Amino acid sequence: MRAISLFLLPLVFSLLPATAQADKSCNALCGKISECKLWTYDFCMNYCAPRNTKPAETLAQSKWSCKKLAAEMRPSGWSCLAAGTWLPPNDSGGADYSDERRVSMTKNGKTRDAAGIAALDACSGLLHLQANPVLDPGSLVIRECRIMQCSPPSAPSSP
Repeated sequence: MRAISLFLLPLVFSLLPATAQADKSCNALCGKISECKLWTYDFCMNYCAPRNTKPAETLAQSKWSCKKLAAEMRPSGWSCLAAGTWLPPNDSGGADYSDERRVSMTKNGKTRDAAGIAALDACSGLLHLQANPVLDPGSLVIRECRIMQCSPPSAPSSP
């Protein structure tokens, strides 16, 4: 068992500098993204750290302008927003018509139809979970999810 541990030791040490380098590059990029008000620093770090397989590229991206970072972070396909409305139960067990609540979901897809179907599917699932009369007796769906808006892919930006 000890021979295996000693055999793996160089591998473990070889990973440490890469991890430190990845953390440094994520730190730099997330600082810039936060400064540009595109994402919060913490959200960015939670996203970047486990996915950063190319620290040198990540560090280079931290030197980009806010405009270029925003363009690169924009979805490349269609984006659609779907929304529906439900009522929570009141104290007597019926629907509370004075407390209308909205569920909305944005999804992306390669085509308008793909994005729209994904948005409707996700919105409908969430809406019927929120207004499930078995889980929350008295809740009521008053407007099924429908597409509110779709946006085409953004035009490529110049560097």
